[in-house]
Amino acid sequence: MPTNAAVRISGELRAACAGWAGSRAPPQTIVFGRPVDVGDQVHDTPRIDPPKLPAETESRRNIGSTVFGMAHQVGYARVSKREQNPDAQEAELRSAGCERVFVDHGESSRVADRPQWLACLDYLRPGDTLKVRRLDRLAGSERILIETLQDLDARQVNIVSLTEPMIDTTTPMGRVLYGIVAVFAQLRVDTIRENTTRGLDYARSQGRVGGRPSVMTAERIATAARMRAEHQSWESIARVLGVGATSVRRALNR
Repeated sequence: MPTNAAVRISGELRAACAGWAGSRAPPQTIVFGRPVDVGDQVHDTPRIDPPKLPAETESRRNIGSTVFGMAHQVGYARVSKREQNPDAQEAELRSAGCERVFVDHGESSRVADRPQWLACLDYLRPGDTLKVRRLDRLAGSERILIETLQDLDARQVNIVSLTEPMIDTTTPMGRVLYGIVAVFAQLRVDTIRENTTRGLDYARSQGRVGGRPSVMTAERIATAARMRAEHQSWESIARVLGVGATSVRRALNR
C-alpha cells in the first residue's frame, strides 16, 4: 500500500504535467521565416480541376467526341435553284438517322466551294458517316465527284447513298462495290480526257485552232497594216474597223 507521502507526490506530478502540456504551444511550420499553421495549409491548398474538352459548336465538333467512339451520322442536301425546296431531302436524311443535315439552297453542283458543303466538311470527323440522297448531290461532274470521294476517303469518312445501295462504305461488300464504281468513274474521266486531247492534236495538225473566231478578218488586217504604216494610232485604227485596239495590236503582231 502506498504511503500518504507517495500519493501526495504522485498527485503533484500529475498536476505539474497537466499544466506543462496545457501551456505548451503546438508545433508550427516555418516558411520563409514566417510561421504557418499546418491546418491552414491544408484548407488553403488550391484545388486543381482536370481540363475540360471544348464544347461542340455549330460549325466544328471537338475531336474527343470521335476518339471516345461517338461517331456521328451527318447528312448533306442540295438544290440548284432558289425556287426548289430541299425539305424533302432533309426529311429523308433525318429519317435515315442523320443527327445534323447541311443544306445548300440554290448552289450549283459544278461549284466545289459551296458554303454548307464546306461547313459539312469542317464538321466531319474520322469514323463519321456522310449520307446523301444521291451522289449527284455532291457534284455535277465526274471529275469533281471523284475528287470529292477521294477527299472523303482521305478524311476516313464513310459515304452512304440512300437511293444507290451499292454506295455504302460502312459494310465490307459496300466498300468493294464502292471501289469498283470509283475505278470505272475514274476510267471514264481519263478516257474522255484522252479522246479530247487526241482530237485537239489532230485539229492542230490540220491547221485548225479551237476557240472563238477572231474578229480580225484578212481584209481588216490588210487595212490595219496600211493605216499603221501611215503612223495612225491603235485607237484610231480600231475605231475605223469597229473592233478593239487590243485585237488590232494582236493581229498585227503575229
